[in-house]
Amino acid sequence: MEEAGKNFMKLYGVYLIPLAGFIFLFGAIFNWKWITDPAGDKLFMRFIYRTFGEKGYRITIGISGVIIIICSTFLIMMDKRGF
Repeated sequence: MEEAGKNFMKLYGVYLIPLAGFIFLFGAIFNWKWITDPAGDKLFMRFIYRTFGEKGYRITIGISGVIIIICSTFLIMMDKRGF
């Protein structure tokens, strides 16, 4: 059973990164509190929240999700091409 899990992660583990980007993006769009709550975030995100408010904070999270999706998709494409 462990071998099947390792093979699954080797084949499909790379797709977890864009999935995380989509979670950030949809969390920002739909205002999921477990994504958009700034209480436990790092200093930079608290600064964004204090400076730009909740809307600016959600936009920053959404942009971060889009950047994660674009970069990871590019890396997947380059990996599939054999670079």
